[in-house]
Amino acid sequence: MAEDIPGRYSENYIGDESRKLFKVLSDALGDEVKKANFCWTLERAVNSPLVSSSRSPNNQHRSTQTHCPPIQS
Repeated sequence: MAEDIPGRYSENYIGDESRKLFKVLSDALGDEVKKANFCWTLERAVNSPLVSSSRSPNNQHRSTQTHCPPIQS
């Protein structure tokens, strides 16, 4: 297991820290961020009009290309 390897973080530690990160992102974005929707939520936020309008004039295009994997049901 990872906790037995020196210099590696335990799975419990990684899980705890990821939950903290998702909570901070959820509060900041106003959307519930989870492992299952992390990529899509960030992509939606980056391509939102609020973020797009704050970009410099030379970089105001909105990307229509997605970098997220397909959602599996």
